[in-house]
Amino acid sequence: CNSPGGDSCQHASRKRRRGMIEKKRRDRINASLGELRRLVPAAARDPHSGKLEKAEILQLTVEHLRTLRNK
Repeated sequence: CNSPGGDSCQHASRKRRRGMIEKKRRDRINASLGELRRLVPAAARDPHSGKLEKAEILQLTVEHLRTLRNK
């Protein structure tokens, strides 16, 4: 914030805003993955479901949706 034009202040402010926006995005993704973990039977049945990777949750969701579609 010591530059005469205030460019460094604006840059720092933009960087903080971007960080906050990115954190909100990650929080929304993680909340939705948690919801999928609870809703998808195969993920909910897994005793280690708290340890499922995000990719595994998505894969189980796709498999579950395919099963529902083929009924």
